[in-house]
Amino acid sequence: MQYGVVASIFSGSVWQIIGQSSAFGVFILMALTLMSVVSWVIIFHKWRQFQTVERDNEAFLQIFRRSRQLAESFGQAKSRSSAPLSHIYMAGYNEIRLLSGSNDSASGTTGSQAALDDRDFDIIEMTMEKALTEQMGRLERKVIFLATTANAAPFM
Repeated sequence: MQYGVVASIFSGSVWQIIGQSSAFGVFILMALTLMSVVSWVIIFHKWRQFQTVERDNEAFLQIFRRSRQLAESFGQAKSRSSAPLSHIYMAGYNEIRLLSGSNDSASGTTGSQAALDDRDFDIIEMTMEKALTEQMGRLERKVIFLATTANAAPFM
């Protein structure tokens, strides 16, 4: 009895099985196929995006470690716009400039600078955490579709 059920499921071509399905069954198969195609596109896009981010983050870190002053690596951070670390660095650097009273960001020279206290460092930390959250949100975009598809597909 059980062998007969399994054999009948796997007998015939895919087109015969689809042809014998109800309209609702065909709709579900089409929805699952579309969700699968979109998921594979997102997976491939995210794979390429993460490769680029990893490469650019590593390049920015090498530049940052070699530079002797914060202003030196600021220009390099601007050129590495796809590196999340550069965005976090620029947010922190701009906040330091704002808090210390520096006005000349292009040359890296400063007029009279105020010393930073603990409150200022807390503000800089919060600014960098905000930039981190924004960059994580950018990298996690479209991943919710993958999670929703993975959770909903078995029930369809």
